[in-house]
Amino acid sequence: MYQKPEYMTVLKEMAMVNKDHPMIRFRGKLDSLQSKILEIQIAFQKLGLDVNGLEEVLSCTREIMRCEVVGRDFEEKPLLGMDSGEIHARSHNPFKYYGIPHFTPGLEHGEAVILLNSLRAQVREVERVAYDAFKGENDGPERLDILRVLNRLSSLFYVMMFEMVSKDNPSSER
Repeated sequence: MYQKPEYMTVLKEMAMVNKDHPMIRFRGKLDSLQSKILEIQIAFQKLGLDVNGLEEVLSCTREIMRCEVVGRDFEEKPLLGMDSGEIHARSHNPFKYYGIPHFTPGLEHGEAVILLNSLRAQVREVERVAYDAFKGENDGPERLDILRVLNRLSSLFYVMMFEMVSKDNPSSER
C-alpha cells in the first residue's frame, strides 16, 4: 500500500507535489487571509460594527480557492455594491468620493481602520504569492482572473478604510 510522504501533498487529483510548491504556498496564504478575515469579523462585532461587508469578502476568497482548485474561471461579481471599475475609481480618487486625500493609517484612525489595513496588506501578500504560482512559461501570468480579483480586494479594503474614516464627512457620496 502506497503511503504519501509527509513532505508532499496532493495538488490536483492524484498529482503529488512538495509542500513548498508555489500553488500550495498560494493556497496556504489564501487560507491565512480567510482566517484573518474571520478574526477581524469577531473584532468588528466587539466594536459594534457591521460585519456583512467582511462576510461578502470572505465568500469571495472562498470562491477564489474553489475556482483555483477545480480549474474554473472566477466570475467577477460586485462587491459591497461596487463593480471592479468603481472600486478602482474610488481607491484611486478618494477625495472625489470621500472628501479626503490618500492617507497612511495611524493610531488616530482607530482600530477598525487599522484592522482593515492589516487585511489590505495580507491580500497584497496573497497577490504576490499568486503571481509566483500562476507564472506561465514566458513569465507571463496565467489565471489573470484570480490575479485581477486579488488586486481588486486590495483596493476594496482601501475603499473600506476611506468609508470608515469619512463616515462623518457630509461630502461623502456613499
